[in-house]
Amino acid sequence: MDKCLQFHVVAMMLVHNCDTNIGSKAIKLSPSLPTALTNGQLDNVIIGDNSVSVGFKKTSNTTTYTITQRADDWTILFQQATGKYKRWKLNGKRIKPIQKDDILYICTANGSAKITLTN
Repeated sequence: MDKCLQFHVVAMMLVHNCDTNIGSKAIKLSPSLPTALTNGQLDNVIIGDNSVSVGFKKTSNTTTYTITQRADDWTILFQQATGKYKRWKLNGKRIKPIQKDDILYICTANGSAKITLTN
């Protein structure tokens, strides 16, 4: 896949599945990437008074997302479908995501987060 098309697909997958609540300073990310994509990056997306960058890298059984934001007072809610991943790590520490209906999610308000999901 050429670089231009790959960027467009990554941008659409990341931004299309992004929901914001500017009033409460919250960003919900629900990445849904095609299996053919193994890495990508979307930099400096302006949301309110914040700037967010999201990158990902996939291997055969692990997907790692790196999320950075300029404003520390915003919350990032990262979610995936229940059953898609067995193990979740946030910044290298294993965590148990919260389940609501058929969605698992974690919240972070740090300036950066590295989320590693393993099948």
